[in-house]
Amino acid sequence: MGGTRFDNFGPTMKALPLAIASFLVFAAAASAQPAPSLYTTCEKLVEDLKDFHPPEGDLIVIEVTGPLEVAETGDGLAYMGVCGNQAPKVMCVTYKLNGFDVGDRVTLTGSFRRLEPDFIVLDPCLNSPPGRG
Repeated sequence: MGGTRFDNFGPTMKALPLAIASFLVFAAAASAQPAPSLYTTCEKLVEDLKDFHPPEGDLIVIEVTGPLEVAETGDGLAYMGVCGNQAPKVMCVTYKLNGFDVGDRVTLTGSFRRLEPDFIVLDPCLNSPPGRG
């Protein structure tokens, strides 16, 4: 005896658990986005960016929470803007608004790119309710 429960299904089934585990490890690594380098809110953004000078070309992720001021869709993308009353403004380029509307408080997490001193783009970007991450 001394076999496993997969013995009756042949060699392919014996290898299945290893294949599934390998796939899950690869999929997690391929889709993983680095943890944010900066967690902030619209109210603290100006202050938090004073000493934030990420290297050019690196994948830098930031998370910004604030009231949604732009919520538009077009060309298969969704655009979500926060911090419009403060500089810099933050625009999230994503695929879905996920039910958020102007006025809702939202957390935007994405790859940081500063286009101008007063305009940041997070692309790609994810959105979530504050506190959910």
